[in-house]
Amino acid sequence: IVVFATTNLLTALNQSGSRWGVAAVTLGTIIKPEFINQDAKGTNTALPIIKVPNGTVITAVIDDGIAFANDVFRDGLTSTRVYYATLLPTMPGTAPGLASVGMELDKAQIDALLVANTSSMLLDEDRFYQQAGLIDYADGTFSPTSLRRSHGTHIMGLAAGYPMDAAPNDRPILCAILPTRVTEDVSGGSILPSLALALLRLTRQAARFRCKDGSRPPAVFNFSYGN
Repeated sequence: IVVFATTNLLTALNQSGSRWGVAAVTLGTIIKPEFINQDAKGTNTALPIIKVPNGTVITAVIDDGIAFANDVFRDGLTSTRVYYATLLPTMPGTAPGLASVGMELDKAQIDALLVANTSSMLLDEDRFYQQAGLIDYADGTFSPTSLRRSHGTHIMGLAAGYPMDAAPNDRPILCAILPTRVTEDVSGGSILPSLALALLRLTRQAARFRCKDGSRPPAVFNFSYGN
């Protein structure tokens, strides 16, 4: 079992006489307690299958600062090609549903955010990303998503971007947005817990897709970090 553990938990697990023990410790970034959704409830039920055309290829991108509402990731004004996004750097108190750390948004939730923040054929991007939990101008923290250009958007655009009016229906996107603080650590020493969680969530989502012939479409994962 892999956990995000506090010092108190590690101490309790290793007390003499305990039938539990810690086999390995991976050091990474410290997550403040308020960023953990204590009410999240896991599930052992299978996720619903997503039917896609034969020849589909899934693109899964792990990066930071992914502006996943950009029009190159949409097939309509209020319809996204991003079937799943997990946002690991989210603000406290915003983790819904089953996510104990960060947020998980499916296509229906992203489409609903697009509808709520689109008027006169234009998307209010600032409000969209604030409601999604990616940026908060009031808390003083930096989010690359608030910039005019960001690395994650550039990479995902190269890997899976298409003009919105010519978007294919066989190139679904999955993405994981890593915390900015682990990107700022250029040693790479603090990225492993977030990267492992991102891979776990994206792999689980990729397994939901089925082509019309019953086969699983291939999934291409992209992780463009230097170290």
